[in-house]
Amino acid sequence: MKQLKNKKLKTLLGLLFACSASSAWAVDSARVVLSVGDTDLGLGVHSPDMKVDGDGRIHVVWMQETQFTDSVPTTYTNFNVMYKLLDYQANVLMDTTQISDSVADGNNHQGHPSIAVDANNNAYVSWFSSDTEDGFLVGVDPSKAPLDGTASTLATIQKFAPVGVADCKRSDLAIGSNGNVHMACSTGSSEVQMAVYGPDGSEVTAPYVVSNSTIYDSYGISRVHLALDSNNRGTIVYMQDYDDSIAYSLVDGVAGTTLTAHTVLTATNGYHPSVSMSGDMVYFTYMNADYDEVAGPELIVGSFTPSNDDMSGDAASLATIGYSDSAAVSGIAPLGWYMSSQLGADDEFMVTYNTGGGNGIAPRFFAKIDKTGVITTAETALDTDVDNSGYETYANYVAIAQQDTNLLAYTTDEDPASVILARADGTSFITAVDPNPPAPPAPEPEPEAPASSDDNGIFGLSLWALLGVTGLVGLLRARRRK
Repeated sequence: MKQLKNKKLKTLLGLLFACSASSAWAVDSARVVLSVGDTDLGLGVHSPDMKVDGDGRIHVVWMQETQFTDSVPTTYTNFNVMYKLLDYQANVLMDTTQISDSVADGNNHQGHPSIAVDANNNAYVSWFSSDTEDGFLVGVDPSKAPLDGTASTLATIQKFAPVGVADCKRSDLAIGSNGNVHMACSTGSSEVQMAVYGPDGSEVTAPYVVSNSTIYDSYGISRVHLALDSNNRGTIVYMQDYDDSIAYSLVDGVAGTTLTAHTVLTATNGYHPSVSMSGDMVYFTYMNADYDEVAGPELIVGSFTPSNDDMSGDAASLATIGYSDSAAVSGIAPLGWYMSSQLGADDEFMVTYNTGGGNGIAPRFFAKIDKTGVITTAETALDTDVDNSGYETYANYVAIAQQDTNLLAYTTDEDPASVILARADGTSFITAVDPNPPAPPAPEPEPEAPASSDDNGIFGLSLWALLGVTGLVGLLRARRRK
């Protein structure tokens, strides 16, 4: 018994020590700076994206402006794609690691990255070159790095080398149930394009044009948005150019077919759609640009079920797919550019946006709304600790984690320009709860303590006493019968 008690005590002390060590390293803040640009050179950071894997680790990518000198020598600045890995308490597992490789031509900006993670916690990152308008896709296996907080190299962590995707800009990635990587993007001709790759980077479906309807082509607002249903069919939502309405197409990416052709959803001018799946229903938010000059732009929630269409390759009927949208959300400031949203497990949207016009040179705000467009968490400034001065420039959507919509990644043009990881609810990362906690191990059965000699003696004595009493009672009954 003493050995068993000592074993339990050692286990308890071990758990307490582990918790203490974890708390000592966890970040005691709701706002963490991941990277900064070089203020002296005026170098910026833009376009973050983020996903959380099955171990609760946070994968973040962004564009970072760098400076180099070629052999002439001539000094250039351009953007490269950076990657960083943290645990759910914002401890750095892999420091900033360059994923893309710009060539020294002064125009080859690598940008607008997208990231997805699979069931094995591998990351897939896509981006495009502004020089060639070709896209790239690379697989990242973080387990190849020591994960001790140091930076790595792409050669070390790549699952497969970057794959070139011709004529593919501002892509969005999604992982299918079989591990395939689905990639939707826009082309140089402003068409919607789709391609599918295996987990090893092999080409499953070559890039093909989904819709030849001209989509809006201007920085980040022309990014297409992809969501997969339970049958790996992809709903692609985008903003079309000629009347600025929101439209969608439904594809079977693996088969390389368009199931539902270009279908206009909104009757009004719409900007900045964001897409979330709930079962087979698609929910999206967008900015209604047909607004009153005094009231300003409006935030709208729309929903539809793509699988209700007959999927015969033509456009869908809005009545058939059950399209509906909400009234304008009231209680938020006039919207500017770069609104984004994510539907959480609580069936509420986290919505982020800039106030003001133009390219959104205004403080960044967030609010939470339900599926009917009613505010559940009031509008709040993200950067209250810097006097609401978190100004944004072009293409700066906020990345929102699906597992925990309070987790945000965004960039600022503060001095210096920064990539920020933040908890919108203001709670410290030190108290963050793993969004994907591991299943507890099955409890081991407690070993039975061996019976002591004293216990055997008492048991034997009790048995003989019972037999003796029984015999005595029988004898007395026999005498009475006589």
